[in-house]
Amino acid sequence: MSYGTRTSAIVVTCALFLVGCTKSGDHTPSATSAKGSLAQVPSLKPTVTVSPTPTPYVVKTQVPLGNQPPSAAIPATDLKAPCPYVSTADAQQAQGNHIYLTTVTKQTPPWCRFYFYSSPFNAVLEIAPTVFATPLEAHNALVLTAQASTQASSISSYPNFAPGVDLISFRTAMFAPDNGLDWACAFVKGTTMVLIRTQQKDTSQDARNIAALIVNKF
Repeated sequence: MSYGTRTSAIVVTCALFLVGCTKSGDHTPSATSAKGSLAQVPSLKPTVTVSPTPTPYVVKTQVPLGNQPPSAAIPATDLKAPCPYVSTADAQQAQGNHIYLTTVTKQTPPWCRFYFYSSPFNAVLEIAPTVFATPLEAHNALVLTAQASTQASSISSYPNFAPGVDLISFRTAMFAPDNGLDWACAFVKGTTMVLIRTQQKDTSQDARNIAALIVNKF
């Protein structure tokens, strides 16, 4: 189971952003199109103590999640259980798909996956938190995850999406027939980066709706 021309500019600005992690200031909550500048996402506050040599983060390629029809056994790595971050009913309303099954992984912290009620019973939502050793490492992972988007021009930043929390929106691979055009977002809170992938290629809002529902769980 799973999930051009501006590329050079984005890679350069991402590299600058990864080392410039002591800037602070006031920011508006409205979206800011990246268009070559991820540095518009505010970095960590200088009062946060971080490691001077953070562990390099290797971004895993985002691949579509498989289907989970009722007749198929749930993988041994997963459990049929409620998501600890958002109820199935709220997730369903926030991203607009009828959900028949919710699973969580056995890892800590658990990842949540939500599946469509009809054939092909595909995953329509994934919430995937990852904990790092320091806030700096989580922050760098956020930038690198967005940089790995399937469509560089889709990357947009949302400074102060929630109090003290920055979010980046971008396209990803979630549902194979959508050919890498599904929308995702990610945010960092403390030492945790949360990646949210949706089976939605028409609007980026659904992923941010989920983020708004779960941000206080971390």
